[in-house]
This record gives sequence, C-alpha cells and structure tokens, in this order.
Amino acid sequence: MWDVAGHRVLATLTVPGSSTAAQPAFSPDGALLGAVSDDGNLYVWNVATRRRTAVFADPGSGGEISGFAFSPDRHTLATFDSGDYVYLWDISHRRLLARLAPFRVNSSDNNVLSGAAFSANGKLLAISLSPFGQSSSMPGAVIWAVATHRIVGKLPPDTGGGGLAFSPDGATLALGDDFGNVTLWDLAGKTVARTLKDSANTGLRERQRPGMGPAIRSANRGAQWSDPAWR
Repeated sequence: MWDVAGHRVLATLTVPGSSTAAQPAFSPDGALLGAVSDDGNLYVWNVATRRRTAVFADPGSGGEISGFAFSPDRHTLATFDSGDYVYLWDISHRRLLARLAPFRVNSSDNNVLSGAAFSANGKLLAISLSPFGQSSSMPGAVIWAVATHRIVGKLPPDTGGGGLAFSPDGATLALGDDFGNVTLWDLAGKTVARTLKDSANTGLRERQRPGMGPAIRSANRGAQWSDPAWR
C-alpha cells in the first residue's frame, strides 16, 4: 500500500505461498482490502491494522475465485469463479449466503465471468460475462436483486463482456466490451443512454442517444427486464 500524497510505501501485505496477488480492491469505506491469490483464494485485510482478517475459498466446482466485489455497507461480499457461479458471503461471519447461477439459454452454454459491481445502495449486483457456446442470445451482463437473489435484468452480448461499474447515484450502469466500447445504460429508462467508443484516429468519442446508429438500436432490442420495480 502506498501513501499517494507522500509517494511512499505504507505497508506490504503478502498472501501465503503465492507469487501473485491479483485484482486488489478496497471496500467502499476503505476499511478492508481484498486480493485474489494464485491459490484460488480471496484474502482480506484490515487496512488500519494491516492484519489479515479473512480467507475465502471458492465453494464450487470451479475451484478458484476469479473476481470479487464488496457491498457498499461492507456486510456482503460477492465472489465469482471459473465454474460459472456467483457467491454472496456474510463478511463478518465468513458465511455463505447464496449461490447465484448466471442466465443460460441452454445447457451447452458456458461463460467467462469478467467483472462484478454492487449499486451504491447495495440493492443490485451486476456481473459482466463473455458468452461461449452454441447460443447467440447469451447476455453480456446479468443484474440481480440482492435481497431476493432474482435476476431482474439481462443486457445483450454487444454491450458487455468486459468491466462494469454503477454510477454513484445508481442511475447508470457502465459496461465495457472487447472492442474498446463503453455502453452507458440508463437504469430507470432501461435503455442505452450513450456509448463511448475508442477510435484510433480521433481518440475517445462520445455519441449521444438521439440519432444513434444500428449498434445502439440493436442493443436496446436485446435487453430484458423482468421486474418494473426492480430498482
């Protein structure tokens, strides 16, 4: 950990017997720090004391935790693995709360889960996934209601597959894809608000939704929302 202002090292935290500590991330309040080790476990430290407070192992057939996200209130942890599942944990008691299975069109489908994010109020959990398999209609991201563990939104493949993040006010979900684009979803209107596209010639371009081309119109057609009051 670095003191950004002072440009100096504050502490070095290590995971046992590992050469890799990947995807470090703070909890929203800055009290906890997590990192995934190459042994497939997630290690969590108390930032103030620099002490390791918890180790989470993947409970599924995937065998390794691929990524994680802290809820805003720091009570819940979401982890996902290479076996297609997402797990919700009670952080304080290190207890498994639920296993969430990403949406599949048929049994031959498989996904690479690539990102997780809670909304600012902690009510929603979004997972980005890159579909592999026989179906062409796999979602690019799935949104769950955390309290009910129900899928409440599925976003089309051409608007996901990379990282994702909710805006601080919870009104927008940003989804990256494998082609240098970021799609901003208006969650209240359940539609694409705008797309940020990387161009080698002109840099990052922002295109407003009015008058959008076919890519945005097809993205809107592919979205599915199951609960009108899901927010």
